[in-house]
Amino acid sequence: MNRRSFLISAAATAGAAQAAATAGAAQAGGVTLVVNAPSHGALNLRSGPGTAHPILMQMYNDDWVDVLASSGNWREVRHQSGVVGWAHGRYLVE
Repeated sequence: MNRRSFLISAAATAGAAQAAATAGAAQAGGVTLVVNAPSHGALNLRSGPGTAHPILMQMYNDDWVDVLASSGNWREVRHQSGVVGWAHGRYLVE
């Protein structure tokens, strides 16, 4: 392989790796959503995806979160305070 072929191949490989990393970030989340709490006024942030997991904190209307991952209807999020946990996606809106 000559130098030119090597450089073209290396650039293509780097471009593909960057595209894969970007796609992975999009699948993992990268979306900021706003809390639309249930009628009682607070949405629980839990340690895992489901109501059997302990509550870490309560989030209120207009708090914002960054989505990190999903599991069914649950979203792993980072609350604006920095706390990471799971919340039901039904109460998270754009």
